[in-house]
Amino acid sequence: MINSEIILGEFGEIIQGKNNKFGKNVMVLGKLKIGKNNHIGNNVVFSGNVTIGDGNFIGDFATIGSLPHHSRKKYEFSNEFLDGSLSIGDQNIFRNFITIDLPIETKTEIKNRNFFMSYIYIGHDSKIFNECILSSHVKLGGFTKINSSSNLGMGVSVHQFSTLGAFSMIGMNATVIKDHPPFLVSVGTPAVPKKINTYALQKGGFEEKHIRFIEKFYRNLTLGGKFTSELAHCPKQLKLFFVEFLNQRVESREMVDLSNINK
Repeated sequence: MINSEIILGEFGEIIQGKNNKFGKNVMVLGKLKIGKNNHIGNNVVFSGNVTIGDGNFIGDFATIGSLPHHSRKKYEFSNEFLDGSLSIGDQNIFRNFITIDLPIETKTEIKNRNFFMSYIYIGHDSKIFNECILSSHVKLGGFTKINSSSNLGMGVSVHQFSTLGAFSMIGMNATVIKDHPPFLVSVGTPAVPKKINTYALQKGGFEEKHIRFIEKFYRNLTLGGKFTSELAHCPKQLKLFFVEFLNQRVESREMVDLSNINK
């Protein structure tokens, strides 16, 4: 049921399922399609073409569908119509004061069961997969990709067009300026991989032999091995994550230096 305190803008429209709860002063300035069993906090703003699935929690003062931050195009003063979409899946938690940009190309997308703490910025055309944790004050530049089961500590900044592989762990206040392969823990500014993310792999149900293979895989890379050639020996349970990372990368982007792993 739509709360009577929802404020519809001139182009505001809501299509929704059952059992959604809306707080006070929720503003809908564009087309919002929302599933069922969602909690929307106070003073949340939706703008643009936004689709939300089921069972999400969106905290107070979130802005879902902000105008893209772009210093040259300056959408704040433009009459350009943004026809891309912002898509949010199921069972995500967004705490207070989160900003998610509309895309400048086709889509900003957040999939399922992610946890976003307060004061996070997600740039235009970014894609966040499943079961990620983004701590408070994380900032993602445009076109960033965060693959499943990644964990970004408080204050992490990610450069635009960066790709983080699955099961990445980035320590607090780190700055990611290059692409970051799967299964690694990185710290510092710029972020440098230091070890295999063994804790997350064990928690994710990977067998010990798979963890040992990942250690060998990266050790061989530091000794001069090539990413694609090492994949030829990769178990299928792991290969999917490496191939996913390689396919998502922007060709011109550099990869992080892997020479400091386990030193």
